[in-house]
Amino acid sequence: MNLVIQSLIFASFIFETGFGLLSPIFAVFVTQQVGGGDVTVVGIAAGVYWILKSILQVPVGRFLDKKQGEDDDFWALFAGHFLMGLTVFLYQFARTPIHIYMLQGLLAIGGALLVPSWYAMFLRHVDKHKEGFEWSINSSLSYGLGTGGAGVLGGFLAKAYGFNFIFVTGAILVWASLLMLLVLRRNLRNHQLPPIPKAPSPVL
Repeated sequence: MNLVIQSLIFASFIFETGFGLLSPIFAVFVTQQVGGGDVTVVGIAAGVYWILKSILQVPVGRFLDKKQGEDDDFWALFAGHFLMGLTVFLYQFARTPIHIYMLQGLLAIGGALLVPSWYAMFLRHVDKHKEGFEWSINSSLSYGLGTGGAGVLGGFLAKAYGFNFIFVTGAILVWASLLMLLVLRRNLRNHQLPPIPKAPSPVL
């Protein structure tokens, strides 16, 4: 497994661990701590994120495809991580449903920057004949151990220390993934993609 793929996977693992802390408590936070918050607000908040992210990530992906090199992909990925970490941190200050919707919008912008750039870089650098293995490692480590393990831990931590502790800790972990992205940038400079083979000349 080359160093670029390793960096992407470990950055994803740290990121998903930070977000995983929120998974068992977000709906409870909205219904118990946000004025006027109920299950309807939770549903609308989820819709704001997924619909807006789905709309925005398509033009982001097209823009990244038109740019030469990987600097644009890297900085889109970096900005996405930062914005999503900022959203997690700001949840603790939400007092009304409008605050939640606005933060979900910010989260959607971060997601729209992160998703196309991460997938583009992973697909570009995945090792030949190891595609299934490396995708499975990312899924198992990031979503299985990261999101799943942190979800279990998040419930206990929220009960012991409160919602704000979860938001601050989650944000720190998401922002910590930025350090792994700096390692990624160094590895990008040292990684050479295989040349694109030239088409054979037509036989006349």
